[in-house]
Amino acid sequence: MAKEMLLTVRMDAELHKAFMDAAQALDRPASQVARELVRSFVQRQSRNAEFEEAVRRHEARLAQDMPHGTEEEYQAFLAEKVRLGREDIAAGRTVSHEQVVAEGEARRAALLKRLGRR
Repeated sequence: MAKEMLLTVRMDAELHKAFMDAAQALDRPASQVARELVRSFVQRQSRNAEFEEAVRRHEARLAQDMPHGTEEEYQAFLAEKVRLGREDIAAGRTVSHEQVVAEGEARRAALLKRLGRR
């Protein structure tokens, strides 16, 4: 195990008392609660960084799909996308908001499971 380190935290007396009372109510040492809070913070930041990286990759893929021509070419590109979307709607090739949310949550859960989280 790595050498333990000491973290000093400044806080006002009211917050300190509330923290100590909460730890005592859980019948746990304040240092243990503080370690859990720090660990939770680090894990949350890691998830946030992974999400931001995924967004950057997605945006890069979108940028590759975008035409790099004139304004007229871009407008034509958008008009074609709208036309295709309208065709999909007319043909019944749609997905409800609820389905999209459920699929997104399922994909996220599967990804977190693969990453060993949750």
